[in-house]
Amino acid sequence: MLDGVLNLQAGAMVGIINGYPRANKGGYFPLVAPMVSVQYSAAGANIFIIPPFEGIPATVALQIKAGF
Repeated sequence: MLDGVLNLQAGAMVGIINGYPRANKGGYFPLVAPMVSVQYSAAGANIFIIPPFEGIPATVALQIKAGF
């Protein structure tokens, strides 16, 4: 059995992205997305919910993390 504490946190991811032809003519633009982080012992996940923006559909992204 794993010894650990389940840790939940909510926050926001802030960054700059590009490559979406319908947003800012494919150029760079800022992104702010809500995020939930779940951590248990050395394993965890970040879940991002990117809202729709200038013709880009809403997206849910999952990032898995593991400590060694």
